[in-house]
Amino acid sequence: MIDPFTGQSLSREELSERLEPYKRRSGLVDEFEVPLGLYLQAAPPRDILARMLRNLKEIHRAQEDWQRVIAVQDRLVVLLPDAWAEYRDRGLAHAEQGHTTHAVDDLETYLVHAQDALDIDAIADRVADLRRAKH
Repeated sequence: MIDPFTGQSLSREELSERLEPYKRRSGLVDEFEVPLGLYLQAAPPRDILARMLRNLKEIHRAQEDWQRVIAVQDRLVVLLPDAWAEYRDRGLAHAEQGHTTHAVDDLETYLVHAQDALDIDAIADRVADLRRAKH
């Protein structure tokens, strides 16, 4: 295992030491001890790309660089076509840019497919606001 920040190779002992706080918080110690190997599952390339893109999305969102957020979201939607929250996030970024038609399309896609989401009412209200502003 290689630390992605330092490039240093980590031993089993170092990995166990780094996992210890998480295991304690989750109650996975003593008789509930989980083997180290269960934490070290290989990530498929698609998951790695999605993680990198989501990190970029958060950087651009923090800087309120909506054009770049949209560019990242376009890639996430292609990479993960059933990840409905990515449509929501792209729609909200389009709304920030004043791209009302694109925003409504993405947000409505989210509403149709993510029916169990906790933010459905807030997103539906946002779509209604965008439609009113459009006319």
